[in-house]
Order: sequence, then structure tokens, then C-alpha cells
Amino acid sequence: MASDRGGTRNLYDPNNVYVDQAGALHLQIINRDNQWTCSEVNLTRSLGYGTYSFTMEDTSHFEPAVVFGIFTWDYSSNQGNRGEFDINISRWADPQNKNAEFVVQPAFVPLNMVRFTAPAGKLKHTIVWKAGRVTMSTSRVSAGTSTVVSKHDFTSEVPTPGSESVRMTFYVYADPNHKLPGIHDRAEVVVDGFEFMP
Repeated sequence: MASDRGGTRNLYDPNNVYVDQAGALHLQIINRDNQWTCSEVNLTRSLGYGTYSFTMEDTSHFEPAVVFGIFTWDYSSNQGNRGEFDINISRWADPQNKNAEFVVQPAFVPLNMVRFTAPAGKLKHTIVWKAGRVTMSTSRVSAGTSTVVSKHDFTSEVPTPGSESVRMTFYVYADPNHKLPGIHDRAEVVVDGFEFMP
């Protein structure tokens, strides 16, 4: 399976995804036959409005062109943005960029994107989706406590539930101008936990 997400044709390989003995989900980017293969998982049904929480191991070491995204997508939607909102961990191939962002699509609208720096260490990303409002936050998790790193409320372009599914994707971004570097080494993201509360 392939997609053009990230500005280039990315191949997705089911062998790049596994769950370890502790129940953590591993998504990988692996070079196979001289081509980077990526990974993506998604729920099989809509959960709709509610609170979505994802706890993850350190992502601060990612190369600039590596992208980890948590997002919603509705193939059946007639909404122009396909019911999409995102938390992305990436510098989009530019080492000078901040490494994280909250987005409600379309991202080209200035009020629909907030970039921030996600620190090293274990993080918890939370999305609270209500009618007319999406609140996204990222917190540092340590010794049973959490400290909010960034938080933002979006009140425009907020989609309504339909047939969307929550997805996690891990892929390589390709600079369309071919001026920024790609990746050199395999990469892995570890998701320790997912929780949904209606």
C-alpha cells in the first residue's frame, strides 16, 4: 500500500508495526530494498466526540524529515477538510523548525495551526473534541505527574463526527524543492497507551 502523504510516494508495510509483550505499539520506518517503508494504523470505527489520549516514549531524537502524526480522517465526508485535525511531531525536514504542531485542516489558514517545541522524554498528547471546539494539549509525563507543555483551543473549521477514524502514521517527508535533507537511519515511535473517554 502507498500514499502521497508527505509530498512523495511513501510505501506502507504491515511488517513495520508490532505490539510488544508490555502492550506498547511500535511503528517503524525501515529501509527495504533501498526504499524507505513506513507505517500506519487506524481504528475501524468512529468514536466521535470525546477525549483521546496518547502516551508516547521520547520523540525528540527524530531526524527532521521524520513525521509522526495523530489525526482523524473521513473518506466519506463531504466536508472540505475530510473531518481532519492533527497532532504532528516533525520539523518537516528543516532542522530550524519547531518539532511539533496542532492543526485543524485546512492548515493553510493561519489560525488553524500552532507550532511548538515538544521536549525530550515521555509525552502525553490529548485531543478533546466537542461540538464547535477542539482542544489539543501536550504534556510531559514523569514520575506519575504531568506538566502541560502546550495547549490550544480551535473554534473554527471544527468538523462534526461522521465516518472518521483516528489514525497514527509514521512516514518520511520529502521537501518538494529538494533543498532539505531526507532521512539516513531507520526510525521507531513507541506508543505506550491510548485511551478514549466519551
